[in-house]
Amino acid sequence: MAHEESPETIPSPNDDRGTDTPRWRGPAVNRVELMGRLTSDPSLGHTRDGIPVAHVRMATNDRHRTEYHQVVAWRQLADVVMRFGRRGQLVHVAGSIHGHSWTGADGSKHDGTEIIAESFQVLDRLPDE
Repeated sequence: MAHEESPETIPSPNDDRGTDTPRWRGPAVNRVELMGRLTSDPSLGHTRDGIPVAHVRMATNDRHRTEYHQVVAWRQLADVVMRFGRRGQLVHVAGSIHGHSWTGADGSKHDGTEIIAESFQVLDRLPDE
């Protein structure tokens, strides 16, 4: 028999208890898989602690439009992306979606999403240049 929570332990979305009270929001999955082409060569940076982080953009297509995605790879995966990723390559990326906010130099607020890569696989090879 499945365990059922009492109504008192599962607050409704309109619960007016303070924000300090933990809320159970139910099971959730944050998983994304993309297959598309890199629209740029990857760039490599490092955190203040020296941890490598690679950024690359990719495009996915459906019948009606193209979507662009910012992909971020950390540590050893950043090295893989830098070594094998090139603009125009067909790749498969699996990971999770991460939202973030920042304030621009002009004081305007911005929101964005990026894919935090857990795997990066090149599916084709570009001709040697």
